[in-house]
Amino acid sequence: MDCPAALSRMGFRGGGDTGMVYLILSIAIVVGSSVWAAIDSHLNKITSGKGEYTISNGALAWGLGCLVLWIIVFPYYLVKRYCQLRERNEGRKARVGSLVGLGCLACWVLVMAWSLTVGSRLSTSQLEGRIRDHIESTWSKEPRLSAARISSFALVHTTGNNYEGMLEYELGAERATLKVDVTYDGRIFTWKTRR
Repeated sequence: MDCPAALSRMGFRGGGDTGMVYLILSIAIVVGSSVWAAIDSHLNKITSGKGEYTISNGALAWGLGCLVLWIIVFPYYLVKRYCQLRERNEGRKARVGSLVGLGCLACWVLVMAWSLTVGSRLSTSQLEGRIRDHIESTWSKEPRLSAARISSFALVHTTGNNYEGMLEYELGAERATLKVDVTYDGRIFTWKTRR
């Protein structure tokens, strides 16, 4: 039987399922805190500039500003809120609301940090699916292997960035088993088949 044991390839993991979760969490934090800033600025009459409070220089300005440029406007709102409430001798309100706002900011920072480090790595089962798809795609382009069908594939994490897999495939009437060595650094994977 013509064995694909010499094949080895590299692929990119692309967007994992966890990326969507972090995106949704980030959007929820930004939208939720922007709505809170708009409501809070209206209730406490926090202006975005000088002069008397109006909807356009208060709730509307803060809400839209936070939605559009959250990472700059939201922290600025927290500082402005604290200063204006302190000037009116409403220090308790200033501290409690600022803690809520700082909590939102901290949550966003944690979600971003987590998504950029640990959270973006594929799980072993996700990586197994990506490797299987990549092997099938690679084999479909090889004339001698285009008829091969993978009947099963299992991947196990061994150490560090290394994984080992067992792949059973059928080519015509024959069945064979190959070992698959995988290296995955969280962004790029490589695989190599061997007997």
